[in-house]
Amino acid sequence: MPEIILILLVLALSFANGSNDVSKGIATLTGCGLATYRKALVWGTLWTIGGSLAAGVFSVEMVNTFAVGLLRNPVETQNFASLHLGFNGLLPISVAFGALVWVLFASLTGLPVSTTHAIIGAICGVGVFSLGYKGVSWDAVISKMFIPLFVSPFCGLFLAFLIYPPLRLSMEKLYNWCVCFELKKEACSCNPAGTEVALLNTMESASGGLVLSTNEVCEDTLFAPLKLNIPDIIHWLSSGLVCFARGLNDAPKIVAIGLTISLSSYNQVFTFAMIAVTMGLGSYLGGLRVTQTLAEKVTKMNHIEGLSANLITSLLVGAAARFGLPVSTTHISSSAIIGIGLKHGRRGICWNTVFSMVLAWFVTLPVSGILSAIAYYAFLRIL
Repeated sequence: MPEIILILLVLALSFANGSNDVSKGIATLTGCGLATYRKALVWGTLWTIGGSLAAGVFSVEMVNTFAVGLLRNPVETQNFASLHLGFNGLLPISVAFGALVWVLFASLTGLPVSTTHAIIGAICGVGVFSLGYKGVSWDAVISKMFIPLFVSPFCGLFLAFLIYPPLRLSMEKLYNWCVCFELKKEACSCNPAGTEVALLNTMESASGGLVLSTNEVCEDTLFAPLKLNIPDIIHWLSSGLVCFARGLNDAPKIVAIGLTISLSSYNQVFTFAMIAVTMGLGSYLGGLRVTQTLAEKVTKMNHIEGLSANLITSLLVGAAARFGLPVSTTHISSSAIIGIGLKHGRRGICWNTVFSMVLAWFVTLPVSGILSAIAYYAFLRIL
């Protein structure tokens, strides 16, 4: 029974994570008008699944960060590393429940919160409630988690001011270049019939393909709607990289909870695959509200500003995942977007939205901790 409950809670947490965090990669696409919400969600979902699957190879260290050494038995001075988060199976169940309820609530209300923060708060909350204050390895929690989480938003703000000016200059030069499907209009004049059939035959006989050229040449092609500017292509790729990087960073944290008691007998690759698919479903089906918040209610963005925010987020989150540092994609992405907005002055930011976001960041830790403690108390009597 506890194993079934944990499996369901882990999958639900994966879904909630996808619904809240996919926005951090695709909000800039919709915010600058480059894509519709539905297209952006499909794009973010595919890259999220890819990053979550890749995490099974490149982010194993993150699993150890969350599964080992955070809780201990203060009476027997026995480190819980051998048991991971397990304590009769109730600790991981309570952690998953506390994090799930808060992240799901935030997603339904359009608040971009950190799943990382929610999981850490839940671990500390249930640890203090079940084992006492000394049952939490506070040194490990501070060094492994709090410091990276605290520093990363400031890094996002700093890099926004550092990267944007040179990136803007380079991207403005590239706006004269595009990729298009080359099929010359004059090829249609070779058949004087002028009918639709004649045009179809001419198109079939004409040569064409994707080419890199200037905007003037691309405008002379038959399929002008297939034209994409180079900066727009880079923006799409940077958006995908953010979703990929957040999959690398988030999937191992959820896997660490699931591997404690119920999924340990299964192949770890299968565990990552199951969580990746569920996270992808959450991204596509539930990611709209938070995406709208970041895209429309923080600051107005153009293509280059959105690209800058994406590059900063993918760089920091990807590097953190590689070295097992549990940073928050939410905090980095939001800080980068805010930093970009500040380039236009204080009036370029919707401070009411920013205040709501920051408040949600601060309450995530205690609320998740309280919810996990309540869950532990309830499950202790039910199970």
